[in-house]
Amino acid sequence: MHFAQWSYHISFPDLATIPLIYLRKFYETTTIESLRRVVKRFIDQVNDFFSKSKVLDYIIVKKV
Repeated sequence: MHFAQWSYHISFPDLATIPLIYLRKFYETTTIESLRRVVKRFIDQVNDFFSKSKVLDYIIVKKV
């Protein structure tokens, strides 16, 4: 995933939506705690970026 490369592009919310959906599903289904922590931290970072850049109005971000 090249989120860092595309994070300031205008289409970033569209590009990040599908991978975030799959990462949330993975987070909910996995039982490996070390992976859950990393995935949760990444999801939170992307959500924070969305909220800081006011993109949250554009895309509905479901909190995990």
